Amino acid sequence: MLRIEFPCTTEVADLVHEIAATMVLEFNMPLSEAEGRINKFWHDFVFLSPLQTMPVMHETPDYWAKTIYYGHGVPWWRDGEDLTPTTYP
Repeated sequence: MLRIEFPCTTEVADLVHEIAATMVLEFNMPLSEAEGRINKFWHDFVFLSPLQTMPVMHETPDYWAKTIYYGHGVPWWRDGEDLTPTTYP
């Protein structure tokens, strides 16, 4: 069972599970690492109101998996880029 360490709605929790599954498949990492990366990425956030959840729910699990893995501002969508993931833990 995935442990989510930030306050969120059921809808966001469902998205987080999809993000974790995407990270496991895309980056061949254990679920525990995906869980840790997600919790580290959103540790200061609260996703309980529509205003808080809208920006998160607007993007796909694939978008969030790659953004969490590589970091904000990294152009992971460009083909052929040599990308380095964020450090973990």
